[in-house]
Amino acid sequence: MMSSKIGPIILGAVLTLILLNACQRQAVPRADMPLLTDTSLSKGALLSVSCNNCHAKTGLGIPNYSNHSAKRIKKYLTFYKTDTNGTSVMHRMARGLSDEEIALIAGYLEASK
Repeated sequence: MMSSKIGPIILGAVLTLILLNACQRQAVPRADMPLLTDTSLSKGALLSVSCNNCHAKTGLGIPNYSNHSAKRIKKYLTFYKTDTNGTSVMHRMARGLSDEEIALIAGYLEASK
């Protein structure tokens, strides 16, 4: 009986070690997104990392935000956050953001053009 429980325990231990190793790695900043020293802009930079996965300047088929103002980015993120019928990835991402976080993201993306 004990041997049947050892497999999942070993698997759990291995996965934990993998996650701990991944958490110790430092993020490498993207060359096309400058580091900013202002605290609010730095928080915006951190929050916008997931945006870059799809909307970077080299994104394929997904509009990038390089020519959008902070006001426009904030408008779209707020729409996605409040649209209760939406089921896209953008709707799900924006629903997890506070209004302050949306403003920080928009400000950083505009400043990093």
